[in-house]
Amino acid sequence: HAIHDIALGPDGKTIVAAWHSGGVVVWDLEEEKFIARFAEHSGRVATAAFIGTNRIASGDTDGNVILWEWANIKGTARGKVFGKQYQHFGGVHRLRLAGGGKYIATASFDNDAQFLDVATGDPVGMPLEHQGALQSIALNKRGNALTACGDGYAREWLRAPGTLDRLYYHQKSVQPTIYTDDARYLSIKRADGTATVHHALTGERIGKSIRPVGGISSLAVSPDQTSVLTGSVQGLVQFWNAASGEPYGQTYDHGGATAWTVLFGPHGRRAYSGGLDGVVQDWDVATGTP
Repeated sequence: HAIHDIALGPDGKTIVAAWHSGGVVVWDLEEEKFIARFAEHSGRVATAAFIGTNRIASGDTDGNVILWEWANIKGTARGKVFGKQYQHFGGVHRLRLAGGGKYIATASFDNDAQFLDVATGDPVGMPLEHQGALQSIALNKRGNALTACGDGYAREWLRAPGTLDRLYYHQKSVQPTIYTDDARYLSIKRADGTATVHHALTGERIGKSIRPVGGISSLAVSPDQTSVLTGSVQGLVQFWNAASGEPYGQTYDHGGATAWTVLFGPHGRRAYSGGLDGVVQDWDVATGTP
């Protein structure tokens, strides 16, 4: 099952994976077993996120955003829908938790983002309209959404009434701008093959340039800013020393299939990557090895 997105649970002990085949699964990292499955999407599932200990929001390529939950039972629980289903006119590329866990924000290929109430699924505020398909979305500590659609600008949006708060220009990139999930950093890929990591709002660069192979499909920065983790459209996952820009550890290949998602654990000692080869890889950050 090709994996488009992964996200850690609130306690850091579970992980959810969005499957290309249309399913969503929750995995217990300590016991190494599936604890919940959900199979009610009509299209390929591109994104999923925890909205509670036993609750998930997931979005598919048909534009549906569905909220679901499961009961703690022996074996693998079957997810059940709750609240309202939200419909975009284009596929949902990403959704992320916001506002202290009260809201999620969606990013769609219909050029819109939308805040949703995690308890009911109701839209909060107006759609956040863009001039192109959304390539990345993240939520900052203020509960506002940061979005990118390829025009060189980072946009910060107020949750309600869904209005633009700030506009930041970085520069146009030769590939889509990628945010980290916490909205603190973004990557800019240049024509010479190098990439730089910047603070999302100030534009200040973090460390030296890195030289990933191919286009960057996913990005994460460790909590102490010493390590950068990238996934590529060629399926390669690589750790980088942020200060020197040099790679370290093992270059891992997700079978030549895009590594859509990478993330660091809450304490920065572990990291995870997922790709279209169907593998979720657990990493030791200090050594850069699985």
